[in-house]
Amino acid sequence: MIAKFFGQFLLERGALTGDQLLQAVEHQRAMHQKFGSYALRFGYLTLDQINELHREQIYRSEKIGELAVARGFLTKEQVAEILLRQKNDHLLLGEAIVKLGFMDREGLYLRLDEYHRLTMAEDLHIAMDHFPEEPVLLKLCELLAGLLSRFFDLKAKPLMPMRQPQVRYEYSCAVARLANRRKPIRVVLAAPPAVSRAIAGHFFGTQGPLDEKSAKEAVEEFLNVLCGNFIGKASQMGRFWELEAPLTHPPGEPILPLYGDQLIRIPFATPDHTIDLVFDVGGAHAHET
Repeated sequence: MIAKFFGQFLLERGALTGDQLLQAVEHQRAMHQKFGSYALRFGYLTLDQINELHREQIYRSEKIGELAVARGFLTKEQVAEILLRQKNDHLLLGEAIVKLGFMDREGLYLRLDEYHRLTMAEDLHIAMDHFPEEPVLLKLCELLAGLLSRFFDLKAKPLMPMRQPQVRYEYSCAVARLANRRKPIRVVLAAPPAVSRAIAGHFFGTQGPLDEKSAKEAVEEFLNVLCGNFIGKASQMGRFWELEAPLTHPPGEPILPLYGDQLIRIPFATPDHTIDLVFDVGGAHAHET
């Protein structure tokens, strides 16, 4: 991922001075305690044991917690406890900025949202520089990330696009076709079961297990919202697209096969899942149902 440092972004926007950023970074570093400090504070290791482990670590590739377990100084449970505490106590740069009074929390969230949108757009432009129909695909990807964040609090990042002659899925898929006067684009959204349940919960109030038909209907509804958002944005720029369908694959077939010489697959990574957005930008294939 190619993204600028959040602190640099704040400097460019005039939200922080150079001195304030330096203070925040130093405060962040000061608050980050090492593994040995926690082990000493909890009484799990003595200072002599920590120094001994550090000397041994020079010649070994293992982490200090692994060495401590191997030497019998700590149990695996104690290592897990220290790592969890270390993770929970870690201070992010934004939190340091708020704690030092350089920005309030609401201002931080607004800047973070702007920063994530900017870096996502930069990453997409770089990743999709040589793909056809780049403006359309970029806008749909940007809207998908925004909808996932707004509806389900899923911070999704697009990964590297790839061309594939065929894609097959065993989970919920929905297909739609966007068309203008020149060429249609077939858009496919493929969502794993956990994401389908979240989508169904939003649209239909369903939180429990979903049958195949309900899961597919939920993903279709979400794809319609995505395409509807795109059409609205395009019309604001004087570009006219329309949504045809939705298209469906044969009933009773859980696997959706896609064939085309211009299939572009863009995986969206969330903390727990991957959601696929697939485009068929080939003229003949995009007309197929």
